[in-house]
This record gives sequence, C-alpha cells and structure tokens, in this order.
Amino acid sequence: MGNKVTNIAILGMGTVGKVLASAFAKKYQDDGYSLHLVARTDASAELVANQVASKYGLAAKHYGCDVRDVESLVSVLREAGANIVINVATPDTHIDVMRACLTVGAHYIDTALFENGTDYNVPPPWYSRELELREEFKKKGLTAILSIGFDPGVVNVFCKKVQNDYLDSIDTIDVLCANAGSHNQFFATNFNAAVFLKELCEDTVYWQGGSWHFAPPFSRHMEFDFPEIGRQKLYSVGHEEVHSLSMNMPQAKIEF
Repeated sequence: MGNKVTNIAILGMGTVGKVLASAFAKKYQDDGYSLHLVARTDASAELVANQVASKYGLAAKHYGCDVRDVESLVSVLREAGANIVINVATPDTHIDVMRACLTVGAHYIDTALFENGTDYNVPPPWYSRELELREEFKKKGLTAILSIGFDPGVVNVFCKKVQNDYLDSIDTIDVLCANAGSHNQFFATNFNAAVFLKELCEDTVYWQGGSWHFAPPFSRHMEFDFPEIGRQKLYSVGHEEVHSLSMNMPQAKIEF
C-alpha cells in the first residue's frame, strides 16, 4: 500500500477483539497504521479505545454498529477508510461483513467458520457459502483469509508446512485437542458457548477415501497420551479443519 497509512478495522469488542486491539496498539509506532474499533454500541468500542490509549498511547477511533446491517457497516468502513477488516464478531456475521468489504474494497480476515445460530448438521463442505464470494474478491483484487484463528487456521498452516518440507506423503491427519484443567465450574468453554454446545451435539463428520463419512455424536473415540496432561479420552466431532484440509489434502483421512 505504498506510503499511505493502512487503516485497520476490528469488528467485535469481545475478549478476542480486546486482545487484538492491544496487540496492534503495542506495535503501531513501528508499523504506521491507524486502528478503528467497531462494537454493537459505541460505548463498548470507546471503552476499549480508552484502554489502548491509556496503556499504549494509540488514539483508536471507535464506532457503534450492528455489523449484520450491511448498509450501516459500509458507512462505518467508508468513514474509517478501512483497508483491512478483521472480523472477530459472532460467526453469523461473516457473510454480511464480507459483502460490506466487497462494497468498500477492503481485505477481509476472520477466525472461524460462518454459521447461523439456527444451523444444525450442515452438510459438508462447510465453507461453501464463503467460497461463493471467492470470485468477487478475486475480481476486485482483494484477499479474504478465512478461519485464521489457532483452531483451525494455524492447524492448516502446520499441516501445509509438514507436507511441503518434511514428508513425501500424508495418509492420515488426526487433530487432537484436550486439556486437563480444573476450573470448579459446571460448564466452561474457551470459545463461543453456543457454537461449542452445538459442536458436541451434531453428528461427527470426517473425511476418508475421498468422501465424507458421518457418525452419531460421541460414537467415535480414541485415547492419546499427551505431554504434561497424560492419557486422555478423545471424542470425534465435526470441525472446520476437516473441511478446509480436505480441500488441499484430499488423499488423507482427516478427523478432529
């Protein structure tokens, strides 16, 4: 983008949005960008803007907007002059935000899969709705990076690194996720609670032999001896990595 200042808009001021705002604020003096914070209410965005200003000296602009209202979001993004939009609002916003980015000419990044609150047992492949917009982004010379959170984004990066640099072929990818923490609470999750519960209740979907396979919830399991936390029982669930990895490594059996 040459010598022009890059305008970065972060949508969603939940926990992840606050962490992102702080991360960008720490580095803004070296990298030369402006930061724009968007939440459902301007008061929520202003609170985070005041925190980064107090701690890091960055004067971030703040806006209140329902990002599912494409017309209102377009107005906010135009006011911000947004070049890059990082969407960490709820997963049901992704398609609307992508359409707003196409309208204003902004690159797009999100950290998880698009899904409506009413979605249940959506047939694979799960990224079909985002991929419908792929050609529109290409035609406008824009980039959309989907699901670049740790899980599934970094998992995809790790698998591609191994494929390119270490192995001649990959036959099986098992993505194993476990912890042995004790929080003394009846229920807790480290990501969106509604998405987490639905993930547990939906049918398991995995990729094998070049096609999709299905199984009832909690019907497939294995054990694995992890460093630090020891042997854990793991249950197969449907997850984004299975769908994204199968597009690029269709020869492998892939299961989360």
